[in-house]
Amino acid sequence: MKYLLFALLGCCCSSFAAEQTPASKPLIGLYGGGHNSTLPQATECGVTIFYPSVSWENPPEWLTTMTAAAHERGISVYPSLASAYDADEGKLNKFASAHPEFLEKRRDGTLLNSGDTMSMSWVHPEVRAYKVQRFTELVKKTGVDGVLLDYTRFLGNDSGYSQAFVDAFKKKHGRDPMKIPNDDPQWVRFRADFVTLFIRELRDSLKTVRPGLKLIACVNPDPAKCLQISLQDWATWLDEGLIDGVTTMIYERDTNNTIVNVQTASKAIRGRVPLIAMICPEYDNLPTPELLRQGSLKSLQAGADGVGYYHEGSVFRLKLWDTIKEVAGWKLQDVRAQPVDYVLNGSFENALDSWAVGTGSGIALADEGRTGAHALKFDLSKNANARQIIDRGFISQGNAVELTGWAKHEQAGPAKMEVEITIAYSKSPERRFRVPIELGSDTQWQQFSASVDLGNLADLKFVIVALCPNGEGECLVDDVSVNITAKPVDSKQWVVAKAQPEKPAAETNIARGQLVMGSSFWENGFEYFLAVDGNLSSDNYGKGAAWHSQRPALNQWIKIYLPETYLVTRIRLLNSSAQSAYRTKDFKIEISTDDITYREVKKGTMPDDGETWVEIKIPPTPAKYVRFTGLTGFNLEYAVGLKEIELY
Repeated sequence: MKYLLFALLGCCCSSFAAEQTPASKPLIGLYGGGHNSTLPQATECGVTIFYPSVSWENPPEWLTTMTAAAHERGISVYPSLASAYDADEGKLNKFASAHPEFLEKRRDGTLLNSGDTMSMSWVHPEVRAYKVQRFTELVKKTGVDGVLLDYTRFLGNDSGYSQAFVDAFKKKHGRDPMKIPNDDPQWVRFRADFVTLFIRELRDSLKTVRPGLKLIACVNPDPAKCLQISLQDWATWLDEGLIDGVTTMIYERDTNNTIVNVQTASKAIRGRVPLIAMICPEYDNLPTPELLRQGSLKSLQAGADGVGYYHEGSVFRLKLWDTIKEVAGWKLQDVRAQPVDYVLNGSFENALDSWAVGTGSGIALADEGRTGAHALKFDLSKNANARQIIDRGFISQGNAVELTGWAKHEQAGPAKMEVEITIAYSKSPERRFRVPIELGSDTQWQQFSASVDLGNLADLKFVIVALCPNGEGECLVDDVSVNITAKPVDSKQWVVAKAQPEKPAAETNIARGQLVMGSSFWENGFEYFLAVDGNLSSDNYGKGAAWHSQRPALNQWIKIYLPETYLVTRIRLLNSSAQSAYRTKDFKIEISTDDITYREVKKGTMPDDGETWVEIKIPPTPAKYVRFTGLTGFNLEYAVGLKEIELY
């Protein structure tokens, strides 16, 4: 995940953080490589921080020239220096080549000296001193405003097993690291302290160069997770005043999860330094102006002081400069006063991403949006619906869930937009509403809205919204949003009676195209919904056709949210087509009607291939929620996966 750790804002922000007022504008930064056309464009669009990624061993000559030009435009420069990587153009740098005795080891004894894992050990004072020297020389020579501490950590918690580390730990604590887990708290803290020592030494060195130089930490939003996974103790760096800003790497499409990540980091920072949310239009994350705008907006609403964008190439290619310029002109006070829109891809600019549409019959993407390029088209004779779950990021206060959107009937005549809203709680029974909305008889865009009683916000688990137009002909829907509000509840609401278990046609796969959430997914292209999409391709390790979890391959799960309560009698499973490292070994399946109480209906072992279906028959069992858990994988250090799960 080397690409995730580059861009950061706010390096100079600590100098004016105390001066920020609610009317202040957000800090805006851009990661880039110094392209000639970037600085003029960045200046015009309100960028004030530039983050070139360069080699700290052999910094390029253009960095000095670019820094001077940036300063003339009022832009600060903070080069991203990958501290833990001791490679230059894919080869060990001169110092590492000359001192193989300083190379770090993994627990299995292999050296970190090839590919993307070229790293010397933080335990050696000679290594830290050399890096401090090179970083300091770079800052002196180029005139930059400070350093972005990228990869200032270990390359995994199975690293740090060089003999010097092992011996030092034995001497201090009387324990053998080879006989305790990688994540043993004492062993984790011991190794992390040497990274902190490096930052102290670098900080002291930079003080001799000139006042005002900043150190910014590029980190995972959760300091506890950072410490456990990569031995990066940025909470201590904050406590000791070693860093002047924090940037969180939030490279994802789920902007509600962005809210959660920003809140997590903000809680740890407690206002001591500026927090910058680094979001990414690249890698199919937020590739359109509207999606990037939403990611920026939610980052600031959740408490970030600014937004950073990775990277200049994607901003040019995807034509996102106008969006960045818009964000740069916002006032934080105004942004935080707006209601939070919890719908993902509500303008359908990223096709059907985040929307479950079953088999897709009766639903298509139309290239005639109300404000953007796309809208959702319904064939009203098919009784199709589109559903989305909102299960995180709730930062608003209010007594109601309000859904708004725009619809257009393609033929003159009657049509209705029924909006279904399900509200589920952690301890109380879920509540379900269906609100009928008259669209009128003309063919113009009309706004619709529906509000329902929220109930106990503190007990809220998730909200499912469904768009269910009906009538004759075709209907377009666009710009759908959901927020929590204190407005009066719509008096036209009516509660849907509790659905009774029903038995659909025997050969109907009721899981196909339904809502799915889970514990984790490997990366874009291996998301939860791919386990119910009907795509059985084995190409490219099943990317785009299978769910793969994050590490480790233990108790990773996905959960299917069915639209009604069905009587399930048969379940089919197909393992991932990737190698064994990404396949499920032992599994269990649980079923629930309320998402509170689950009943286990099957436990077993899956074959180590992606071609053999596991067939499971069970007595007719009422099910609205079905949870598949990969208890173990064939390689516990990797992931569990599932190409497809079918329910009948």
